[in-house]
Amino acid sequence: LQKQLTRKELDSLSTFLGTTEDAMPFAKAHGVLTGVASAPTMLMPSVWQRRIVGKAKFESASQATSILGTIMRLYNQILQDLNQKEDVTSAFVAHPENEALWCRGYLEAVGMDEEWMDDERARKLLIPIAMLSGLFDLRGETDENGDVIIEDLSRQFELCREKLGTTTLVLHHRWIKWRLEQMQTKSVKRPRKVGRNELCLCGSGSKYKKCCALKIH
Repeated sequence: LQKQLTRKELDSLSTFLGTTEDAMPFAKAHGVLTGVASAPTMLMPSVWQRRIVGKAKFESASQATSILGTIMRLYNQILQDLNQKEDVTSAFVAHPENEALWCRGYLEAVGMDEEWMDDERARKLLIPIAMLSGLFDLRGETDENGDVIIEDLSRQFELCREKLGTTTLVLHHRWIKWRLEQMQTKSVKRPRKVGRNELCLCGSGSKYKKCCALKIH
């Protein structure tokens, strides 16, 4: 699963997704996998795999293993690139349609994890991705004086495009830091203290003082 995918394998996956009913286009699937790899909560393949392959009816168990294995390898490759602070978006920004699909896929992954929306800074960092996805439009936005903030959206899109790779990395490493902080601050649950005259927790039916308490030296 850690083996790097070849161009032939990527093309094969892209063809399969492009010819399968209800499956995601490759660009959108790549966006989903990037969002999943960066999510604050570890999302299991059962949550997102079926969304990617849609209503795929595999010809054989071998084909299913091959396709799903390729998707998992792509996920691992994206995760490795993100951890090494490499831009995983560069292949999609050259084509507006693929760029929008990638961003929509990323936002779909965001919607799978409630932790995203609880972080105000993380929500703001998503703005360039939302802009490029076509799901968020600043046209008509005004400031407190009623003046239009953005008159030329083309420049705004250019700025979002320039920030896409960096934004993706910032979000990824922000959530890595968040997960580490959660691990460090997570309280350790202590077992409830049993009174000497209470029934023993072992289920013997005897009082604690006449049962397991006698085994503690």
